[in-house]
Amino acid sequence: MFDVALQALMWHIDEDRREFNPLMPLAFVMCLFAVSAFFTWQEFKYVAWGRKAAAKVVDVTSSGYAKYEWNDPDDGLRRDKIDPGDDNAFAAGATIDIEYLPGVMASRLPGTPIHHTISIVVFFLSLLLVVTYVTLLWRKGNRELREAAERTSENGPRFGTPS
Repeated sequence: MFDVALQALMWHIDEDRREFNPLMPLAFVMCLFAVSAFFTWQEFKYVAWGRKAAAKVVDVTSSGYAKYEWNDPDDGLRRDKIDPGDDNAFAAGATIDIEYLPGVMASRLPGTPIHHTISIVVFFLSLLLVVTYVTLLWRKGNRELREAAERTSENGPRFGTPS
C-alpha cells in the first residue's frame, strides 16, 4: 500500500507511459529547507539580538534542572531554568554564563548546540539545491520552448501571422 502511494507521488502515471515527476524532489528539498530555516532563525536571533550575562544559580531540582536568575538592564530581574545535561553540574549559589534574548523568555548556556549547527548547514545546502534545481528546470523549459518554436517555424507560419 505504501509502495503504491510512494510511486503515485514520485511518478506521474499516464495511460500510455510513466514519467518521473520533476517537482517531487523539489517539494522534498523545500520541506527540508523550511524545517532547517526555522532552526536557523532560532540561532540567528541569538546572533543578532542575544545578550550575555552572568546568572546566579538559585536552586538545583532533584531532576537535575538548574534554576537561575540574572539582572536584565531592560526587563529587571529575570528567572529561567535549564537542563545542564551530564556535562555540567551546577551547585546552588554558583555563577554561570548565559545567553538570552531581551524581552523574550528564552535563555541558554553559551555556545551553539550541535543540532543548530547541523540545521544551519542543512539550510544552506538545501538553499543551494533549491536554486540549482529551479535553474535546471527553468533552463529545460526554455530549451523545450525554443525547440517547439523552431519546429513551428520549419513547418510553416505561426498561428496569427498572415500567409
